[in-house]
Amino acid sequence: MGLSGLDKVKGLVIGKHGLISWGETAKECYGNLHRLITKAEEYLKPKRAAKEPLAKRRHPATDVVRGLDFEMRVELASALVGPS
Repeated sequence: MGLSGLDKVKGLVIGKHGLISWGETAKECYGNLHRLITKAEEYLKPKRAAKEPLAKRRHPATDVVRGLDFEMRVELASALVGPS
């Protein structure tokens, strides 16, 4: 798995922890956060109606990340966090 396309990433959902968004300006960051929340609400609405237990569900990306070796996980995390 390469890290190309990460420049298009506008936010990050951290399962059972929260949301992170970013942007060039505070307004853009807020807009990205609002879109993440809206998408999450749209995803959860039918799940709540069906009373599906979300704690037992896994996002497909979880399996991708777990399949990476340690060095690739560090590279991915560094790309997401950006320069220090």
